[in-house]
Amino acid sequence: MQEALVTPNDALAEIVGKGPMTRAALVSGIQVYVKENGLKDKKNSRIIRPDEKLGRLFAGKKQVSIFELSSMIENNLKR
Repeated sequence: MQEALVTPNDALAEIVGKGPMTRAALVSGIQVYVKENGLKDKKNSRIIRPDEKLGRLFAGKKQVSIFELSSMIENNLKR
């Protein structure tokens, strides 16, 4: 069975790219962005310290757990 495709909203598309993609591709894109921009906490790698662009997706939170990615993705999909 093929995984359903989802479409990111404009804010999420700035990070992962536009167009329909799988949730796995969305998560992977966010992880690449976090790594390339050095946004993981130095002491606890499960914590992301969002920059301005990523912070828009997390409602301006100063830090988020990687476990919050799922709800963030859900809140930033086009319906």
